[in-house]
Amino acid sequence: MYKAVRSARLYEQIVQQIEASIVKGTLKPGDQLPAERELAVQFAVSRTAVREAVKALREKGLVEAYSGRGTFITNGTSQAIRLSLDRQRCGCVHRGRPRFPSRTRRGGSEFRHSDID
Repeated sequence: MYKAVRSARLYEQIVQQIEASIVKGTLKPGDQLPAERELAVQFAVSRTAVREAVKALREKGLVEAYSGRGTFITNGTSQAIRLSLDRQRCGCVHRGRPRFPSRTRRGGSEFRHSDID
Protein backbone atom coordinates (compact mmCIF):
# COMPACT_ATOMS: atom_id res chain seq x y z
CA MET A 1 0.00 0.00 0.00
CA TYR A 2 2.83 2.45 0.85
CA LYS A 3 6.32 2.86 -0.56
CA ALA A 4 9.48 2.50 1.52
CA VAL A 5 10.97 5.93 2.21
CA ARG A 6 14.57 7.11 2.37
CA SER A 7 15.53 10.59 3.52
CA ALA A 8 16.86 12.62 6.42
CA ARG A 9 13.24 13.61 7.16
CA LEU A 10 11.45 10.34 6.73
CA TYR A 11 8.40 11.45 8.65
CA GLU A 12 7.65 14.17 6.05
CA GLN A 13 7.55 11.55 3.31
CA ILE A 14 5.23 9.42 5.43
CA VAL A 15 2.96 12.43 5.95
CA GLN A 16 2.91 13.10 2.19
CA GLN A 17 1.95 9.50 1.40
CA ILE A 18 -0.84 9.46 3.98
CA GLU A 19 -2.10 12.85 2.74
CA ALA A 20 -2.13 11.45 -0.80
CA SER A 21 -4.19 8.47 0.42
CA ILE A 22 -6.67 10.91 1.96
CA VAL A 23 -6.89 13.00 -1.22
CA LYS A 24 -7.43 9.88 -3.36
CA GLY A 25 -10.15 8.69 -1.02
CA THR A 26 -8.28 5.56 0.03
CA LEU A 27 -8.49 6.87 3.61
CA LYS A 28 -11.79 8.46 4.63
CA PRO A 29 -12.95 10.28 7.78
CA GLY A 30 -13.38 7.77 10.59
CA ASP A 31 -10.92 5.27 9.10
CA GLN A 32 -8.34 3.96 11.52
CA LEU A 33 -4.68 4.01 10.56
CA PRO A 34 -2.77 0.78 11.12
CA ALA A 35 -0.92 0.46 14.41
CA GLU A 36 2.42 2.25 14.78
CA ARG A 37 4.34 -1.01 14.48
CA GLU A 38 2.48 -2.01 11.29
CA LEU A 39 3.02 1.41 9.69
CA ALA A 40 6.74 1.15 10.51
CA VAL A 41 6.88 -2.19 8.67
CA GLN A 42 4.86 -0.89 5.69
CA PHE A 43 7.02 2.22 5.30
CA ALA A 44 10.25 0.35 6.19
CA VAL A 45 11.15 2.98 8.81
CA SER A 46 11.55 3.16 12.58
CA ARG A 47 8.60 3.58 14.91
CA THR A 48 10.07 6.96 15.84
CA ALA A 49 9.60 8.20 12.26
CA VAL A 50 5.99 6.97 12.33
CA ARG A 51 5.40 8.73 15.67
CA GLU A 52 6.73 12.00 14.22
CA ALA A 53 4.52 11.60 11.15
CA VAL A 54 1.41 11.00 13.28
CA LYS A 55 2.32 14.03 15.38
CA ALA A 56 2.61 16.18 12.22
CA LEU A 57 -0.70 14.84 10.89
CA ARG A 58 -2.33 15.60 14.25
CA GLU A 59 -0.97 19.17 14.17
CA LYS A 60 -2.42 19.61 10.68
CA GLY A 61 -5.79 18.43 11.92
CA LEU A 62 -5.86 15.40 9.65
CA VAL A 63 -5.93 12.73 12.38
CA GLU A 64 -6.87 12.29 16.01
CA ALA A 65 -4.85 9.88 18.14
CA TYR A 66 -6.43 8.19 21.15
CA SER A 67 -4.20 6.39 23.60
CA GLY A 68 -4.97 2.68 23.59
CA ARG A 69 -7.59 3.02 20.81
CA GLY A 70 -5.67 4.10 17.74
CA THR A 71 -5.33 6.94 15.25
CA PHE A 72 -8.29 7.98 13.12
CA ILE A 73 -8.78 10.23 10.09
CA THR A 74 -10.76 13.30 11.17
CA ASN A 75 -13.99 14.69 9.74
CA GLY A 76 -12.31 18.03 8.98
CA THR A 77 -9.88 16.34 6.63
CA SER A 78 -10.85 18.03 3.36
CA GLN A 79 -10.40 21.55 4.71
CA ALA A 80 -7.23 20.67 6.60
CA ILE A 81 -5.67 18.94 3.60
CA ARG A 82 -6.49 21.88 1.32
CA LEU A 83 -4.86 24.30 3.76
CA SER A 84 -1.86 22.02 4.12
CA LEU A 85 -1.40 21.65 0.37
CA ASP A 86 -1.93 25.39 -0.21
CA ARG A 87 0.75 26.20 2.36
CA GLN A 88 3.16 23.77 0.70
CA ARG A 89 2.55 25.31 -2.73
CA CYS A 90 3.03 28.92 -1.60
CA GLY A 91 6.00 28.09 0.62
CA CYS A 92 4.50 29.83 3.63
CA VAL A 93 5.28 27.07 6.12
CA HIS A 94 8.65 26.83 7.79
CA ARG A 95 9.26 23.84 10.03
CA GLY A 96 5.54 23.30 10.44
CA ARG A 97 4.75 26.90 11.37
CA PRO A 98 3.20 29.60 9.19
CA ARG A 99 5.44 32.44 8.11
CA PHE A 100 4.16 35.81 9.19
CA PRO A 101 5.86 39.17 8.83
CA SER A 102 7.17 40.55 12.10
CA ARG A 103 6.94 44.11 13.30
CA THR A 104 10.18 46.02 13.32
CA ARG A 105 11.04 48.73 15.84
CA ARG A 106 10.04 51.36 13.33
CA GLY A 107 6.57 49.80 13.05
CA GLY A 108 7.15 48.46 9.55
CA SER A 109 6.33 44.95 8.47
CA GLU A 110 9.34 42.91 7.53
CA PHE A 111 10.07 39.19 7.57
CA ARG A 112 13.05 38.13 9.63
CA HIS A 113 14.11 34.49 9.55
CA SER A 114 15.16 34.66 13.19
CA ASP A 115 11.56 35.35 14.25
CA ILE A 116 10.44 31.83 13.40
CA ASP A 117 13.32 29.79 14.76
